[in-house]
Formats: sequence, C-alpha cells, structure tokens
Amino acid sequence: AGGAVVAARVLSDVAGLVTDPYVASVAVGSGCPVVRLHMRGTPVTMRDRAVYADAVREVAAELQECLAKAEQAGVRRDAVMLDPGLGFAKDADHSIAILQALPFLASLGCPLLVGVSRQSFLGTVAREPDATRRLPGSLAAGLFALAHGAAILRVHDVRARTQRIRVGSCVASVMSGLPSSAIA
Repeated sequence: AGGAVVAARVLSDVAGLVTDPYVASVAVGSGCPVVRLHMRGTPVTMRDRAVYADAVREVAAELQECLAKAEQAGVRRDAVMLDPGLGFAKDADHSIAILQALPFLASLGCPLLVGVSRQSFLGTVAREPDATRRLPGSLAAGLFALAHGAAILRVHDVRARTQRIRVGSCVASVMSGLPSSAIA
C-alpha cells in the first residue's frame, strides 16, 4: 500500500476497518488475516457505551455488520477473525454472558480470537483487584474459551498458558480413551 512494506502477520483493527479506509486497503493488499475486535465507542468512551438489552445478540449483530463492511471493502471472509471484545464496552456480566455464548458466536463462520488475560471482569468475579494476580482466573477463562469455540487466545502469560494447554490436551486425550465409567 503506497510503497510501504507490510511486515505484519495479522492486522488487528479495533475500528473494524470502518473509520480508516487505508486499513482495509492494507488488509486486502497484504493478504494478512484481520482481527475485528468488538467495541462500542473508543477506549475513552466505551465504559459509557456498555448498555445492552441482550449483550450476546447485539454483539453478534454488530460483529456481523463489521464482517459485511470488511467484505464490501474487499477483505475475504476467510481472512477475518472475530474478537467479541470481552471487557471492551462490556461490564463483568456482559463479558461472562459472551464467554458462555462462544459456541453461538462461532456460528458466525469466522475463527474466534478471545482475550481473557487479566481482564477486569475476572477481577470482579474472582474479587482480585490486582491485574497481575489474575493468572488463575485468566487460565480458567482461557481453558473455557478454547473448549467452547475460541480458536485463538490473546494472552499475557505465554509460558503459563502454553503449559496449561499442553497439560489440558494431554489429559483430554487420555480421558477420551477411558470408558465413561472410569471418568466419573
């Protein structure tokens, strides 16, 4: 785009390829996968915009709208990943509801990228105000997300998450080989 070298492997745009047409042209020209994060407003105004009658359905509809706009701009659907934006213009109850609805959001037909690492909603649920002490909650939420439709996790504590995924995968493969009576 304009002679610039694109070195990104994934393009993440919180504005959904809408506010800056250059971003969509970079996405199309580079062939980079695009992450569309759901957020109402801006980082400054998003807390005031966390008002939903039905957070899950509204987030799904807004993600579908952004997906349609990306396709209209020439971005291939198979190049789009959707991030429901836990904590972005969402309170703790909204974030939990969306986390629980990941299978529904996965039905939108794009891989889901979910960021649960150290999120404030985890602090609310776990009663842990210090974000640096939310690793256990982050691991639990990440495991839940992967088991319910997330294809990718956005994380802070990479080593801890890698270990958790390795152990979880190993246990799941061992458990799948056991008779159901042995699991209970």
